[in-house]
Order: sequence, then C-alpha cells, then structure tokens
Amino acid sequence: MSNKYRVILQHIADSGEGSRQGRTLQFGIVSHDDIIDIADIVRTKAIVPDDEASVLAVGMKLLGQVVLKHRKELAFADFWPHFRKLSEKRKALSLIKDGFGECLRRDR
Repeated sequence: MSNKYRVILQHIADSGEGSRQGRTLQFGIVSHDDIIDIADIVRTKAIVPDDEASVLAVGMKLLGQVVLKHRKELAFADFWPHFRKLSEKRKALSLIKDGFGECLRRDR
C-alpha cells in the first residue's frame, strides 16, 4: 500500500536583507511507510526534542528515498553503503515498530 503526502515549506521570517517571506516550496511524495506514524514514534521515544521529531523522521525518510533511487550515481555512490547499513540495522532491530531511539541509545 502506498501513502501519498504533500510537503509544504513556507518561508516565514528573514535572517538578513531582502524579503523572501511568503515564498513556498511544495512537492509530493509516495511512501510505503506511514511517515506520520514514524514521527510519532520518534516523538514518543524522546530521541530528540519534540519540535525536532518530525524534522528527523521526515528528513531521514526523504533522504532515504533519494539516496536509494540514485545510489549508483557518482553523487551518492560513496554515501550509499553507509546509508544502507543504517537502514538494514534499523530494520533488523524493528526500529519502525519498536522505536527509532533504542538503537541510537545503545550505540552511544
């Protein structure tokens, strides 16, 4: 089963000169995982502060999709083995089911 999402990034404040407020970036993604459930697990396990849980979950999922798709290309070839190892470890330890944080805590 596929889950479809729309990601919207809106610029709400400037850090310097010029006004970029109101600019948005939107794109759609499809994932076999429920990304919102993953973010909830990250938040529940208190791996990072609550306001960073969604950023971590969504960021890792989006990065993973791109890296997997382009793993043989020069830009990702060196990174792919490391990301693959992290993904395999996550799956082996049932981190999606049991929580992403237990693995991170054990490896410190």
